Amino acid sequence: MCKESSISKMTFYRNFKNKEEIALSILKTVFEKSIHDYRSIMDQKITFSKKIQQLISMDKNFLDEVSSEFINDLLL
Repeated sequence: MCKESSISKMTFYRNFKNKEEIALSILKTVFEKSIHDYRSIMDQKITFSKKIQQLISMDKNFLDEVSSEFINDLLL
């Protein structure tokens, strides 16, 4: 994340008190985006089956965004 943003890890970590605060910030962002995407899908005037297809795709994208490495770090 730091490399893509062209900032040092030290600069990044200075913005948070601890690892838990970083995880909370990331999870909050991901969940807010998921809620927004869910509502957008449900508000569409499309068939129920198309909504389900889009929700499944959204779920896959969510899993891609939250890496297993992040989950492992969070749990340890």
